[in-house]
Amino acid sequence: MRQVNVAKFQGRSVVLVPVLPSAINAMNKMKNFRSAERSAGIMLLVAAPTALISFFLLPAAFGWDFDLLFDPFRAIAHAEADLAMYRWGWLLDIPGYYLLALPAMLVLRAFMNGASPMLRDAALLCGAGYLLIGTSGAAILASCTDLFTRYAEGTDEVRIAVSELHASIACIVMDGLWNTIAMVLFAAWALITGFHIRRWSHPVGLMLAVVGALAALDVLGGLFHLEGLATVGLFGYLFVFPAWCILAGTRLLRPSRDLGA
Repeated sequence: MRQVNVAKFQGRSVVLVPVLPSAINAMNKMKNFRSAERSAGIMLLVAAPTALISFFLLPAAFGWDFDLLFDPFRAIAHAEADLAMYRWGWLLDIPGYYLLALPAMLVLRAFMNGASPMLRDAALLCGAGYLLIGTSGAAILASCTDLFTRYAEGTDEVRIAVSELHASIACIVMDGLWNTIAMVLFAAWALITGFHIRRWSHPVGLMLAVVGALAALDVLGGLFHLEGLATVGLFGYLFVFPAWCILAGTRLLRPSRDLGA
């Protein structure tokens, strides 16, 4: 028999209805999710300027010669390169374009309306792979500053060997890890997620899909040796992604009611 709690209030008997534990758990989960939303939004707003600072530090290290970034032989032979600026450019690339986006990837999964759990998980795994490979590549390039020092202090034979090594590392990271694998994973995550979060926020979903399409153009341009297409895709991604971080971060700071089913 169910126990009924009765209390006296202003001389009258009042039946106390217990609050179901499931309701309390639901409220706590919603509170925690909104906290996660705000945290993800703040991190995206931090990621945007960090990414842009990273982007501009790298050419600034070579006297604003953008071509040197994509020519490792000329880059390592540049006598006036600012190695500290070069190293920090790649180090800031890690939080700016990669790590600070992780909380948003986890939160946005909940807003993928109409997507099956398998598709949501697949998109999230693509995003996680992009973060892992992207950060690994940036960390490798940040550690290459020692090669610049060895090149400057070495003999002609040492310089040839160091230059070849630097070019090989740059090719593996930029053409292999980034432009072939990481950008494919990013494009998959951005296109799938962007399409399915439009009900939650159409501008955020649309811009994310645009960034994904730009990443796909970079990949296609590299695979088919279409330099113009790859350049448009790469620089579009580098500039539009921080803009998306600002838009999505601002939206995540507002409480959301529409969670994907």
